[in-house]
Amino acid sequence: MSFLNRGIRATQLIGIIALVLPGWVMVPLPASASQPRLMAQVTPTPDSAMTPIEGKVNIRFINETGAVIEYQVVGDTEYRTLAGDGEMILRSLPVATSLTFRRTDSGLLRVQFRADDPPGTIVVRVSATNDFALDRTTLYIDQQGMIFFN
Repeated sequence: MSFLNRGIRATQLIGIIALVLPGWVMVPLPASASQPRLMAQVTPTPDSAMTPIEGKVNIRFINETGAVIEYQVVGDTEYRTLAGDGEMILRSLPVATSLTFRRTDSGLLRVQFRADDPPGTIVVRVSATNDFALDRTTLYIDQQGMIFFN
């Protein structure tokens, strides 16, 4: 196809559209480039599930590392510390809730847990590890009680 009276020429070759303007260099794009692509939405798989009681959960956190751990319930508490080999319980946290935790000596943390023991409570045990693939620093419990560690 040609638009000679305007000095514009458009050419289509095997699925590629090129536009030629006098004095301009145009880069051809694939004909499909104008079509938006739909990206698949990835939904993470929960690590477990628990049953919130009246929209609230308890977290029993046990530190088996021997090192001090800082923790915070995001949007609910300031950072606090838990002594090495100490434990604490956070009661009546509204779901959805996030607990972040880290060793003050920057060591890695391995998490083991039991959900609904007793109902509405998750027991989280952290121990030291040298395996980066096992390191976890966040617990998230969504409104339905789905549990995610990251």
